[in-house]
Amino acid sequence: MLADSLLLKAKQGKLEIIEVMAAAEKIAAAGQRDQAIALYRKWIGHTDSPLVYAACFNLGVALSESGELIEAEKAYRQAISFNPDFIQARFNLGSALERQGRFDEALDEWRVILALEDSVLSSEKNIHLMALNNLGRLLEIVKNYKEAELMLEISLTLEPKQPDVISHWVHLRQKQCQWPIYKHPAGLSMESMIKGTSAIAMLSATNDPQQQLDTAIAFVESKVVADAHIMSDKSGYHHKRLRIGYISSDFRTHAVSLLTVELFELHDRSKFEIYGFCSTPQDTSPLRLRVIKAMDHFVRIADMSDEEAARSIRSHEIDILVDLQGLTSGLRPNIFKYRPAPVQITYLGFPGTTGLPGIDYVLADRFIIPEKETSFFTEKPLYMPHVFQVSDRQRKVGIKPSRSSCNLPDDAFVFCSFNNNYKITEEMFACWIRILKRMDVLENSPRSVLWLLADNKWAQENMTKAALQHGVSADRIVFASRVAPVDYLARYQVADLFLDTFPFNAGTTANDALWMGLPILTLSGRTFASRMAGSLLNSVGLPELITCTLQDYEDKAVNLASDWYENGTSNEVEYLDNQCEKKACKQSKIANLRRHIQDNLSTCRLFDLPQLVRDIEGLFEEVAVRFTGSSDHVTPLDKQEAVFDRQNKLINILPKNIKPELTRIVNFNNKTSWGIRDVPRFVELMNEVVELVEPGFYFSDNLFTWGRNNSLNDDAAFQNAWLTNIKNESDFTISWRRYLLACSAYQCVQLPGDFVECGVYWGTGIKTVIDYLGGKKFPKIFWGYDTYDYHPEEGHAEFTDQKEGFFDQVQERFNGYEQVKLIKGLLPESFIGNCPKEIAYLHIDLNSAKYEIAVLDALFDLVVRGGIIILDDYEWAGIYRTQKIVEDEWFDARRYRVMPLPTGQGLVIKR
Repeated sequence: MLADSLLLKAKQGKLEIIEVMAAAEKIAAAGQRDQAIALYRKWIGHTDSPLVYAACFNLGVALSESGELIEAEKAYRQAISFNPDFIQARFNLGSALERQGRFDEALDEWRVILALEDSVLSSEKNIHLMALNNLGRLLEIVKNYKEAELMLEISLTLEPKQPDVISHWVHLRQKQCQWPIYKHPAGLSMESMIKGTSAIAMLSATNDPQQQLDTAIAFVESKVVADAHIMSDKSGYHHKRLRIGYISSDFRTHAVSLLTVELFELHDRSKFEIYGFCSTPQDTSPLRLRVIKAMDHFVRIADMSDEEAARSIRSHEIDILVDLQGLTSGLRPNIFKYRPAPVQITYLGFPGTTGLPGIDYVLADRFIIPEKETSFFTEKPLYMPHVFQVSDRQRKVGIKPSRSSCNLPDDAFVFCSFNNNYKITEEMFACWIRILKRMDVLENSPRSVLWLLADNKWAQENMTKAALQHGVSADRIVFASRVAPVDYLARYQVADLFLDTFPFNAGTTANDALWMGLPILTLSGRTFASRMAGSLLNSVGLPELITCTLQDYEDKAVNLASDWYENGTSNEVEYLDNQCEKKACKQSKIANLRRHIQDNLSTCRLFDLPQLVRDIEGLFEEVAVRFTGSSDHVTPLDKQEAVFDRQNKLINILPKNIKPELTRIVNFNNKTSWGIRDVPRFVELMNEVVELVEPGFYFSDNLFTWGRNNSLNDDAAFQNAWLTNIKNESDFTISWRRYLLACSAYQCVQLPGDFVECGVYWGTGIKTVIDYLGGKKFPKIFWGYDTYDYHPEEGHAEFTDQKEGFFDQVQERFNGYEQVKLIKGLLPESFIGNCPKEIAYLHIDLNSAKYEIAVLDALFDLVVRGGIIILDDYEWAGIYRTQKIVEDEWFDARRYRVMPLPTGQGLVIKR
């Protein structure tokens, strides 16, 4: 507790501001921030010091760090009321408002800073720059690109040496088609603008692979930690199925998920186990839910640090980690630096080299990355035999719109390009304008229009202005607003030819166009990004639509459009006869191209998803690091003999008809001395187990990395939590087991549903979990059960009548734990009328196959997706072996796998 004398002095106004700050800082450093907050409040309420604004500000900082944003906001406003020119308080107030999701108010607060007197701003240059940069950042997030660009330009004028600001400023100009992109604010050189260009912006800025590589390497040098310890086991693991982990912040309605969702669904589960590691903001979009359903395991890492996320991935013993992000927004590059998996691959998210030192391979095809260009990639290409890109054959298409509903003329040739506006360069737009103008001068040529995506009003204004400057009327450029994915796909049916961008080609957009039967004209260069559409066209048998020069691109577009007018202006594939046999069609080149796409839609390489998935899986199997059993990796012979000696003893007590795999019944509890009181010695013994057990032994295949370092709390905090729960000798014997329970329970805290404990004798497990998680007020159910008699000579346990007073003793132990509900009775009959509707965490400790299966039958369907089931004594010897076999059969029938933990427990994650 805070010293009464200190509070009294604060109340009496006997403390100076310096004394208050020093005392509060010392108290907060000791982990007692709430007491520091109390001290500030007491002093503020009883002082007439002119420096009270500083104490209010510090109070706001402490409250903000505690997550009390509304109270922090009040403190900052109080500081400003005492000192209206206190620029730091205004800046922090804006940050507190943003964290509450009150974006407009945050922006207004930072704008107030810009309106302060020049003398104030000049004396607080760093805060002035921070306000400008935060305005630019948040304005970009809310898609007010014009003002965002202005704020960052002012910031760069004040201080040109801001590479991160340059990065956003350049990309903002690209998003608005603000040409030329590289404009010169005062003091900013062309060299610094190019160096400051982000990796994603550089894909549109150049066709030079060396420049893109340089940009990626510069990013790595500035953003990736230099010193990160390697986490994965370089010798691989002994999994029967390769564990493939996909990691992304785009498991939502995003191009990456639109392309990959069927890949996840089609993976061969007899050979592969699929994990999703997600840092995506949660939503309920149908696509996200479909992605989650397609994964065997879905793990949220959004709230973890990079090191914590890497540890989580490592704990699942992932064989191959697949990056679906690359150098795009939301990337977590330092995760790969820790190398949580022996093999790490980048795929699909970023069409270029990542430069990341932890990435080994890039999935590609020989068109996308010609062998002569591999020197510009830090990753080694893994070549797909046909085409690099997967897609989704289940995407839904809306009703075909009329041209008039799209503001398109019925009698015109419609060129379209639905790429993001930042991919459109000044040079490419000028080419499109030349195409329209050349169509105008051809004899009897049709009217032609250019149909573009209206990504934002400033891009639309700038492109319209550019068209007028080139002598093309505004009505020739038609803009389409963003719509739902089904309606977006339907639009392709009313266009005639897709004009690709360069040097950043269409990716998902090209796939969508071809899926809808729309021909694409592309220009291929030297970079990955400039060759994407060409790869797709090759895979559908249309290499004639790939051009290599801008002039060839322009000529071919004009040729196709003029031929369409001369040989049939329908944009449908129409056959001349009414027979089922396809004999002839209208002779325009566009119609023939459409017919080719539609006739080959189900058989072409691009949309043969089962084969594409097999191709990817073949590459995974080729590069996977597997445990070889060589002398470099196996357990030393003397330790092996000790292990197998224990195994033989276990086998002798099993029923004669059971011949389990030796490596699946290693029982190491004797080695670790469960009853030890010395926690450091306990950890030391666990480390000995790690050395004894190599990956070839099944029980090392665990989820939580031996139970340590996998939570937000420090190990010392947990040790204190379990030691305070120890009431008798038996409690010491399961201390590490309770640690595993707490770690696994932590994974479920944010899930809907209750925590259910079935038959845990004294309730120590759930009591430790609650204490460890800080007594959070989430609902839990505890199921009491009747005690049982142990019959080792007969190899089973039986339930008997409850011992007198047992239930009352357990209930007394949980006095004051409002979130615990005890239920008296024999399972599973006691479920009736008492069962929760949803279960996030299910812990079963009944020591009887009969009763454990009864519990699973009754409760398994209630466990929510992502929920965890813990089976106690799953890997222990003796009578539990029969129980384990029965449980394995139950889960195998449902295509689930029980993962053995190093405490003898089994773990299942609900899909």
